[in-house]
Amino acid sequence: MGDSAQDLADDFNAAKRNLRFENVDAVARYRRSLTQNVQLRLELGSKARAPSYQELYLWLPLQATGGLADGRNYIGNLELDAERSNEINVGLGWTNGAFQFSPQIYYKDVSDYIQGVPSTNMAANMLAMMMSGEPALQFENVDARIYGVDLAWQYAVSDAVYLDGIGSYTRGERSDISDNLYRLAPPKASLGISYVADSWTLRSEVVGYARQDKVSAFNDELPTPGYGLMNLSLNLTPHQSLRLELQVHNLFDKTYQDHLAGINRVNGSDIPVGERLFGPERSISAGVIYRF
Repeated sequence: MGDSAQDLADDFNAAKRNLRFENVDAVARYRRSLTQNVQLRLELGSKARAPSYQELYLWLPLQATGGLADGRNYIGNLELDAERSNEINVGLGWTNGAFQFSPQIYYKDVSDYIQGVPSTNMAANMLAMMMSGEPALQFENVDARIYGVDLAWQYAVSDAVYLDGIGSYTRGERSDISDNLYRLAPPKASLGISYVADSWTLRSEVVGYARQDKVSAFNDELPTPGYGLMNLSLNLTPHQSLRLELQVHNLFDKTYQDHLAGINRVNGSDIPVGERLFGPERSISAGVIYRF
């Protein structure tokens, strides 16, 4: 272990570490009313992201540099280029009396997308295997495309009762090889109902997450099952300066695993090492907001 760590330290110290990134972003927006009730929105953009310090300068794959909390150990890459995403977003806003509907679709072509890929550094892999039993992941530039659909709607049943919902679907693929992008959220939808009175609001919401099986085979990513949660909230305003809040998350105490949750790497717990962490059980929170 000592020789491998020393090799990594020597390589890092001998490398050029004084790096500079200069990026320019550009965005163009266009809106037009197609009818009295329908508005078209078009956005074009080119955005860049410089590598983070961790993506560049992690040189030793220790558990303290656990990256994305995915159970893997990461090392940086001093040769990373900045990401460049060229995007198009087309959306509609439709209002028809008590009903509002806003769908949008988007497409992003990303060059030099930064993602952890299996390392070919023997010294780093040897250390990572000793720490977690799996080879290290190293941040690399890959080419990718990300596309999807978002929508939101609301319907006023009466002056006091409102229905609303959102939906989201995101798909990410590497365009340099046939594989999915690593650690993307699954499709999601929600349905809520709110009762709004003069001094209080009661809301109930159901949120559903689909199974995520569009996973990265290159990174040995595991799929996760879908699940649904129900949440409640109550807001009271007894005075214009005072607001009381009560929230219940996961009302029915559903057992679930968020696809983006961390991976357990601690021995001696109820969750085996390498198992995805479970989401919070039923929780109740209260708050007081006073404005003066």
